[in-house]
Amino acid sequence: MIYKSDRTTSITGAGPHTIVSFDKTLFNAVKCIVEVHDTTSNRKALHQLTYIHESDAVTNNTYIQQHQILSISGDFSTEYSDIEGLGYFDADRSGDFILRFHPDNTSNTYEVVAFSQAFYNGIDDNNDAP
Repeated sequence: MIYKSDRTTSITGAGPHTIVSFDKTLFNAVKCIVEVHDTTSNRKALHQLTYIHESDAVTNNTYIQQHQILSISGDFSTEYSDIEGLGYFDADRSGDFILRFHPDNTSNTYEVVAFSQAFYNGIDDNNDAP
């Protein structure tokens, strides 16, 4: 497993926008916490995502699950929605194994910060427990 932190700035326009990228030959599962800040409307949302891909050569399937969303209003004093974020996410492995963000409002500007835990494809069979 590795830990990775990514910062994407000034996302504007229709997506998808790549947020996190991993080598699909090395990694097949990722847990990610993503903060999305809509700098135009001054709103923030914190997303928790897990995504995985089938690592065989025949299929190109990826699966993503979004967990809880925490969001706050423009003045950062109250929660503005308990079910809505500022867009949605998907995963793809046609090139690298990536997480993409699709903003709801394509005319606004967003800043995105992600913290990821990525899991290797292989299993260490030679590692003996103490």
